[in-house]
Amino acid sequence: MGGMSEGDSKDKGPSGNYAGYSIVPVTVQYGPVSYVPAPPEKPPAKPARNDRLKSLVEGVGRFRSLFFDILFIILVAFLAFLAVYLAFSERKLIVEPIKAPAMLTQLGYSGDVAADRLVDAINGVEQAAKVRRNNLDVIPRSRNVEITVPEVGTLFDTSLYYVKQLFSRQDIQIAGEFICSTRDCDTEGIYLRLRVLGGADATVNLETIGDSSTSGWEDEYFRSAAIDLLEKIDPYVAAAYYYDRNPDRATTIIRRILRGSETQEDIALANNLLGVMDLHAGRYASAIGYFRNAIEIEPELTEAYSNWGNALLSQHQTDEAIAKYEMAIRLDPEFASAHANIADALMRLGRVDDAIEKYRTAINIDPQIAYAYANLGDAFARKGDGLTADGDDQNAQAAYVQAFDYFRDAIDIEPALVFAYVSWGNALMKQGDYDGALKKIGEGLEEATSRDIPNRSGTLAYVNASLGDLHIRIDDDPKAAISHYSAALKFRQDNLQALAGLGDALSSRRRYDEAIKHYQKALEAKKDYVRAAVGLGDAWYHKGKPFHEQAATAYRQAVEYQENAFRAHEGLGNIAFSRGDYVEAEAHFAEAVRHNVNAVHSHAGLGNVEFRLGKYAEASDAFAKALEVNPDVAYIQAGFASANARLGACDTSIPSFDKAALLSPTSAYIYRDWRAALKKCGRETEIPAALRRWAEASPGSAEPQFLLAQAYLELGVTHAAAQHCRLAVRIDPEHTDATMLLAELDGSYRQSGPR
Repeated sequence: MGGMSEGDSKDKGPSGNYAGYSIVPVTVQYGPVSYVPAPPEKPPAKPARNDRLKSLVEGVGRFRSLFFDILFIILVAFLAFLAVYLAFSERKLIVEPIKAPAMLTQLGYSGDVAADRLVDAINGVEQAAKVRRNNLDVIPRSRNVEITVPEVGTLFDTSLYYVKQLFSRQDIQIAGEFICSTRDCDTEGIYLRLRVLGGADATVNLETIGDSSTSGWEDEYFRSAAIDLLEKIDPYVAAAYYYDRNPDRATTIIRRILRGSETQEDIALANNLLGVMDLHAGRYASAIGYFRNAIEIEPELTEAYSNWGNALLSQHQTDEAIAKYEMAIRLDPEFASAHANIADALMRLGRVDDAIEKYRTAINIDPQIAYAYANLGDAFARKGDGLTADGDDQNAQAAYVQAFDYFRDAIDIEPALVFAYVSWGNALMKQGDYDGALKKIGEGLEEATSRDIPNRSGTLAYVNASLGDLHIRIDDDPKAAISHYSAALKFRQDNLQALAGLGDALSSRRRYDEAIKHYQKALEAKKDYVRAAVGLGDAWYHKGKPFHEQAATAYRQAVEYQENAFRAHEGLGNIAFSRGDYVEAEAHFAEAVRHNVNAVHSHAGLGNVEFRLGKYAEASDAFAKALEVNPDVAYIQAGFASANARLGACDTSIPSFDKAALLSPTSAYIYRDWRAALKKCGRETEIPAALRRWAEASPGSAEPQFLLAQAYLELGVTHAAAQHCRLAVRIDPEHTDATMLLAELDGSYRQSGPR
């Protein structure tokens, strides 16, 4: 061992020696064994703080890298699964470009354009069929997007193709061409041939195009092509399209499904559709049988439960219908139509507020369910009607505004929803906005006429009947109303609204026997149709006292089915009044007013009863309430005037007679009562002026001239009395009183000379 040499450092050197010493290895050997002592252990180095932080960062980095690698793998796997699921679960119908001859290409029909038109037509038929689940994703080849998975490519597509073929889910291809059947190859001889390839191999040949100058020929032609294709590819959609347009063809397609379908779902859906057809035809027992069959085959077919509920609701079994709708909702809480149907049932029960909440539930589930918006608007309009009947005009107006907003939403979602236009128009009509109502219902008629919509004949009947109701309100002459009601019945002979409306129009023209026949037809179809029962009562009543018992029977029938039918109570009051039973009449009129505070004629009926009972103050009050509702009814103004004349309130009475005469200038009873009131009030000098208005309004009547003669005679003006008496006799030589008075006046004139 040597000492410390110059230059040695006390610091640790690069060789691991310690300061001041050199370590020299020593080897000891004894025989074959040698021993080399191990170098002394180094004391552990104390890690620096920066080294620990660096290690931590590196660890976090490795963890993050691992996390994102795993996430990426999961994402790729998910996308691969999604691609397989979408590609396998959806059946694509790919329309190839359709070859077209020069004649059509000149009209703008390239292969891609024709394919696009066919795709649009197929989608339009599916939408018009109102099928809740669409089975096909229809796209033209030009817009088809192939789904591939990275790193798999063609192998994936090929595998998917064979898997889909194995499970009969392969894509369907439509190829075709326009074929010239004439030498000139004009549109009169061109027809479309389509070939279906992929699981449903078939050929579809259409009729020739015909006259291509006709406006809209393309829509009709491609729609026919779409329906013929769907009969081959998805017959259920074709049957659903035809069920109310051509029931015979729909039935043929459904029978074909039942004979040849291999899936339980298709058989269940076919039974459901047969039930819907019977439901619309009013064959409720048969419809329920089909819905029951569908549910036995597919116990979770929610549409069948909901349609069963519709059949029950149509038979007024409201509680049972709600139970079926609730079963559909238990199976599918998101089934918006079932919620809307419950709301319809609640409307039948008069539970308008509950129905509004249920319609809102349906809309929250499916914001695009247009008819629920329309029905919600109708519910708010009904709420407005009720508030108006209670005299709450301010809140009624707010309800109508909400109704209009929902009608607007419905039309914005589905412009062809005719019901929304008509309901909107009816609400405007009830507010007295006849021009606005006519415009809205007219728009509905235009939509029903120009568009291919479900139940087109029924819809056209409904719109025309609504226009008839509107014209009854607008026109004194019901000729336009009769025309619209008749048009409605040409589309659907069983349209109840048109039958009852035509009865109303004929009754207003005093054609009571014809009106009665139409009311009875409506009641044969629906015995609890209150409008027809009330109309029938009115017609029998106006025929005269010998028919009042038939009228009372009809009114009582209306009350039996709708206790708040105020017009029926009013009719019973009129019958009781006509036979002098004022106490019973008073009870019926009071009941009518209880159900509708704006029942103007019921208030007036109460006024007439109180007047006959000598209760002139009560009569005046009742007539005043009627005039608050409608001041332009002549007999009510006259009744109010007569009651006040009996009370000695001449300043109130005389102006009301004046207004009554303005409203009905030829009504004899008004002038007679006016004359009596002027006498009672000591204003005899005003009588000739009042009677002259009657004489001028009725120049062919002898009575006003005779009363004028009497009035002048009472005033001592005999020459004027004689003049009017001569006019009365000239108009009616058989007027005995006028003849006798004239003889008396002439004799007096000869004896005393002119005065």
